[in-house]
This record gives sequence, structure tokens and C-alpha cells, in this order.
Amino acid sequence: IHLAVWMEGSHVTLNLGPEDESTTTDMWNAQLVDGGVRSSHLTFKLHKDGPYSWIGERRSSFGFSFKGTLSALPKIVCTDFTKPFPYPPPPLPPGLPPAAPPHFSAREDDCFLGGSVTWLHTPDPEPTVGWAKPWQVSVRMPRWQPGVTIIIAFEGERLREHPLRVVRVDPADGGVRLESATSHSLAIVLLPSPLHAFTVTATGAARGMRQMTCCCHAPPPP
Repeated sequence: IHLAVWMEGSHVTLNLGPEDESTTTDMWNAQLVDGGVRSSHLTFKLHKDGPYSWIGERRSSFGFSFKGTLSALPKIVCTDFTKPFPYPPPPLPPGLPPAAPPHFSAREDDCFLGGSVTWLHTPDPEPTVGWAKPWQVSVRMPRWQPGVTIIIAFEGERLREHPLRVVRVDPADGGVRLESATSHSLAIVLLPSPLHAFTVTATGAARGMRQMTCCCHAPPPP
């Protein structure tokens, strides 16, 4: 018999009906305090037998062996509450607002075009196969100069073991071109584009950004 609320020491009475006779043995998680032999009712006192009787389907439950004939299902009445009803649990506190995605801004000394990198999908930290799951960054350039090569360097203690592998660079129909890739960095050439932004989807054991630089082109006029 499963109880939604377990109150140790309380009494539970099963009314079997006036014409029913029974023999009750082998109780667990309860003690028989009234009835039991040729009785029309059984009264049990709730009492946990021990830690091994409070697992699985026996949790918040008690049981017994019954011999006899029942003409109807017994009615259950709970009495003799030795403890006050437990208070309901307090409401959960409101959840924290979602954190801003990890963000990296290029130093003017490293890239004269400025620019920033934001993780759209961060790398999976799972140590065994997390490196094989794609992650994605968004690169935005406040100034855009076709022909400039943007070098994005990532960091991660396992990049030599699980190097970067580029899945795609968007927009795929122009605007940027993947020039080369090493185990820890990407070289991307800017092409004429009105967007001033691109995304990179890749795999590898990257854990963060190390540096973003501009290469091989004169700075634009002020």
C-alpha cells in the first residue's frame, strides 16, 4: 500500500467489511495494532523497518500477507497522527537570466580594423568526444577592407591532439575566403561584402580565444 505522505507512527485502518474474515501475517514497514484474525478491519502503525525496506517500490509504502475472502476493496482511513503534517517545500527561487555568450574584442595594436568574436555555440567540455562536436563563432568587423587577412588564434591544452577542423565559413557565396588553417588558428581573407560579418563552424579542442590580428595590408586611411 503506497502512501502519498508518510507520517511515521500514524495509524492506517483498512475496513474490510462486516462479513469478511482474514488472517494477516508478514508485515513490513508497519506494525499490526488491531485486528488480524477473523477481523473486519486491520489497523497498522506506520514504522520503517530499516534502510533496506525504504528503497524502490517500498519507499513510502507498507505491506502484509493476507489470507481470506474479500467481497470488495478495503477502505483506508488514516488516524492518530502523532506528528503535524509536513510543511510544503518552499517555492524555487527564480532562475538566473541567461549569461551573455563569451566575447573577445581585438586590440587595435593587433588588428587595425578592430573587430570582435562571439561564441554562438561554445565547445563541448566533455573530455572524450566533446572536441568532435561542432562549435561556432561570429566575427564582426566595424571596418571592412577587402584583401586583409584576419587571423583568429584559439587556445586549448589539447589542440595539438585534437586540432581545428573547419566545417564551413559563412556566407558561403562570398564575402570571405578561408585561406589556411593550423591546429590552433584560422586565416580568413576579407572580400567585398556589405555585411561586415561572418561565422565559422569548426571542430577541435578549442577552449577560448587567444588573439585576433590583421595581416598583410596597409591600414585604411583615417
